Amino acid sequence: MASTNLLRNVAPLRLNRCAPTPFTSTTVHTKIGRRHIGLKYLAKVKDAENAWQEKAKEHHANGTHFLDMMEERGFVHQVAG
Repeated sequence: MASTNLLRNVAPLRLNRCAPTPFTSTTVHTKIGRRHIGLKYLAKVKDAENAWQEKAKEHHANGTHFLDMMEERGFVHQVAG
């Protein structure tokens, strides 16, 4: 009987959680590691952007519209307007 009385008198454990401080939050992120953007990747992105710009200039120079191109390729059969 004595053991049951002891268990009743023990207060339940309260787990208090502190808010993360700026120091701990930055240390967590640096432990994960950050990947740096390489120069090769940046060059590829720039080349791709230039290629798209050239395609856009050709498209505007030809004067063709997107719908006309899609009709030529057979993707558009009817246009409801």
